[in-house]
Amino acid sequence: RETGASNREMKSADLAYIKAVLHAFKHPSDAVCGLLLGKMNGNTLQVIDSIPLFHSQLTLMPMIDVALTQVKAACQDGNKVVGYYVANESLTDDTLSAHASRIANRVKDSFKDAVVWQIINARVPPKSDSLAITVYASSGKGWSPSSADNMKIEFVKDSEGEYKAIDTNEVFAGLRKSIEEFAFKELVDFDDHLADIQGDIWNVNLGDRIKKLVA
Repeated sequence: RETGASNREMKSADLAYIKAVLHAFKHPSDAVCGLLLGKMNGNTLQVIDSIPLFHSQLTLMPMIDVALTQVKAACQDGNKVVGYYVANESLTDDTLSAHASRIANRVKDSFKDAVVWQIINARVPPKSDSLAITVYASSGKGWSPSSADNMKIEFVKDSEGEYKAIDTNEVFAGLRKSIEEFAFKELVDFDDHLADIQGDIWNVNLGDRIKKLVA
């Protein structure tokens, strides 16, 4: 199992954040969920991508287990499933549900320092230009919101295989552009893949488009 300290930093690739929020934007009347990929680098959790899973089958644990197994098997370059993201169905409900906690615990079983991104629906553009996630970290047998005191968050951008710091406002601008240019319509989750096996849950083409939209 992975080891790590309770006080740590998290670096999130712009791509991981934007794809997760786009998933929620694409399905405004549904709950959505997905997985976070990355690795630990010293005391820093590096989240490099997000994989959209469901917008209609969030409570079916067998389907979650199938998706989790497939994504784990396909991970490359030392990356692992390091977290889970979720957006609730109700616009005003930003609480981490018991079901989401159970799924997060499945991720934690194989990655000790796993996190959860709870998407704040009211902050999804165009409603807001502020950070649209609350980060939860494992706390005993449960999950608690992380504060700036125990987990600092920095956005990074992939530059020819090297991740470099990027201003938060540039990430928010890239998210807005992705919405304005209807990039969210290209997003494929595991539900979509089950309906059409040609659908790419890794969203490679969408990822390339997002990278061009972020300055």
